[in-house]
Amino acid sequence: MRFRALCLGLCTGLSWLVVSSSVSAAPPPQIRYLDVDSASFGSFVGIYGYGFGTEQGTVTIGTKAAVEYTTWTDSLIIVRVPAGATTGAVQVQVKGGQLLTTAPKDLKVHTGNIYVVSVDNGDDAFGGDEQNPFKTLYKALSVVVAGDSVLVRAGTYDEQDPNNIPSPAVFVRASVAGTQSKPITVRGWGGEIPVIKGSGDLSRDNPVVYLGGDYVRFARMKVDGTGNLSNTVSAQGGNIWLAGLEVLSFTEQGIVTGENASVVLEGNHVHSGGTVPGDSHGIVITGATSNVLDNEIDHLDNGYGLVLQYQTEASALVSANYIHDTAGGGIGLFRVKGGNRLVNNVLWNTGLSQGCKCAIEVAYGAQTAETATVADRIYYNTIAGPGSVAVSLSDRSGTLELHGNLIADFLGGIEVSDEASKSALKSSHNLWFRAGGEPQFRWGAGFVDFAAFKTASQQETVSIIADPLLVNQAKGDFHLSPASPAIDKGGGPDQPDKDYAGVARPQGLDKDWGAFEAPAGDAGTPDGDASDGAPGDAPAGDAKKDGSDAQGGDGAPTDDAGSEGGTGFAPAPEDSGGCGCSTPASSRTTPLALLIGLASLVASRRRRR
Repeated sequence: MRFRALCLGLCTGLSWLVVSSSVSAAPPPQIRYLDVDSASFGSFVGIYGYGFGTEQGTVTIGTKAAVEYTTWTDSLIIVRVPAGATTGAVQVQVKGGQLLTTAPKDLKVHTGNIYVVSVDNGDDAFGGDEQNPFKTLYKALSVVVAGDSVLVRAGTYDEQDPNNIPSPAVFVRASVAGTQSKPITVRGWGGEIPVIKGSGDLSRDNPVVYLGGDYVRFARMKVDGTGNLSNTVSAQGGNIWLAGLEVLSFTEQGIVTGENASVVLEGNHVHSGGTVPGDSHGIVITGATSNVLDNEIDHLDNGYGLVLQYQTEASALVSANYIHDTAGGGIGLFRVKGGNRLVNNVLWNTGLSQGCKCAIEVAYGAQTAETATVADRIYYNTIAGPGSVAVSLSDRSGTLELHGNLIADFLGGIEVSDEASKSALKSSHNLWFRAGGEPQFRWGAGFVDFAAFKTASQQETVSIIADPLLVNQAKGDFHLSPASPAIDKGGGPDQPDKDYAGVARPQGLDKDWGAFEAPAGDAGTPDGDASDGAPGDAPAGDAKKDGSDAQGGDGAPTDDAGSEGGTGFAPAPEDSGGCGCSTPASSRTTPLALLIGLASLVASRRRRR
C-alpha cells in the first residue's frame, strides 16, 4: 500500500507518514502535542495525536472537564478551555478505551480577554465579543494586551493598514507582547481555518504575517502568499509558537525566524512556494533553542527545505519532519554555533536541481573563524534519493557527528570537499546503499569507494553498505521490512527513545537505524554479508517520545516541544548561488568520472555567504 504523507495541517496539523500495510502498524494511541502551551478561559486548545477514536470521549484540563467540543476525530480534538480549568496536564479519555495524557507537561491556564474577528459578520465599531465581532485583525491587534486571545472566524483576510502606511497584512508590533505566564494568542476559532493574505498595495512588499512581539502564539491559519512579494510568515520576536499553519505560494521564504531565542514550529505544512533560484527556502531559523517538530515541507521549486543559519543559531531540536521534493537541499546548516540535533527526520527527493544537489549540507565557518563550539548531531534519520550526494561537508569549523542514519539511493555518500572540514567529521553506525553499485565517498581530492574512504578518513568503522530492504521506497514507504540489515544495530553517542511515529525504541535487542523502528515480531535475520554481527531479532510494537529532551531556557516555550520522537532549520541568502556545494546534479546513471569532474569545476566557482 502507498505510504502517504498526510499534512493534516488543516484538519489535524500532523505531518506524519502514515502506512497501511501488513508490515507497518499504525502509530500507537498518543497525544502528540497541543497547538498552544498556554490558554485563557474561553479560548481553544487543539489536541493532536492518534487513537482518540471517532466517538467523543472526554477531555480534562487540569482538574476540570471540558464542556464545549468543536472537533473530535481520531487524530484531532479541539475544545474550549472551561471556566474553572487549572494549569495541569491535558487528559483524553478515549470512549471505551485508554486514558491519554500530556503529563508531565502542563497546559498553563490564565485569565485574559477574548476578542473575536469575522470578516463576514464583523464591524470594527463593535466591541469584539462573540456576538459582536470585529471585522479586521488590525483592530483586534490594536487592543490586545498580555494574556488576551484573538479568535479568527473562517473567511479570507487580505488587510492593509487603514492609515495608508505600508506594513504587513497581520502586524504584531514589538510593543504588542505577552509574558511568560500570559502570552498573546491569535488562532482560528474552534475548528475553523481562516485564510490570511497580503496582496494589497500597502502590504505586498512586506511579510504577510509579521510577529514582532515576544510571547505570541499563532495557530491554525492558512497563510497564502499569492500576490505578495516578501516572506509569508516572519517571526522576529522571542518565544514565538507557530502551530498547525499551512503556508504556501510564498515568494521569498515560507517561514523565517529572527535571532531571538526559543521559537517552536510544530505541525505546520510549508509547500508550493519560492520563486528565487537558490534563495527561496521553506523554513529559515536564525535564533537559538528552537524546536522544529512534525512539520512537512515539500514541492519547493527553488531553495532548501529547512535551513539553520548564523552564529546566533544553536541548540535547536529538529525532529520528525518530512521534507521532500525540493529543488535545493533538504536541510542546510550554515555558519551555525552548534549543539543542533537532527533526529528521526525523513528526507526524500531533495536537492533535485539547485545548490549542492545534496540531501544535507553542513558548511561555512572555517574561513570566517565562525566555529560550531558544540557538535551538531545528525542521527537516526532516513534519507532517500535519488540524488547526487547524501551529506556534504565543506568549510566547516567544529564537529559534525553522523550516526544511526539509513541513507539510500545516492551516487555519493559523504562528501568532504576541503582540508578544513576533515577534522570536523565524526561518523559511524550508518547504513549506505545505492542500487546498481556502491555509493562513492569523497575525502578531499576525489571520490573513492567505501573501503578507501574508511581508510583515509578513519571514520565509518561500524557502518555498512547494504540494501536496507525498505517496504516500498519507490512509493515512499520507508519502514523496514523483516529482513532489513538496519534492524537491531544501535550505537552512536546519542540515541532516541522513540521513532518518527512514536514507536518505542528498542523493540528488539537494540535500536534500528533510520527514522523507523520495526514493529514486534516483524524482524528476521539480516543478510549475512550486510551485517556487522548484530542478529536481526524482532523489534516490537509502537509508541512515542516523552519530551525529556526539551530545549529552551527561562521562558522557552517547551511545554509541548523537544520530543525526539516527533510531535516532534537554510539560508536567508546573502548571494544567489545556492549553497555552493561542490557536487552537481546528475542522473542515477551518471558516470563517476563525470561526477568528479563536474564537482571540481563547481568547487572552483564556489561563492560564499
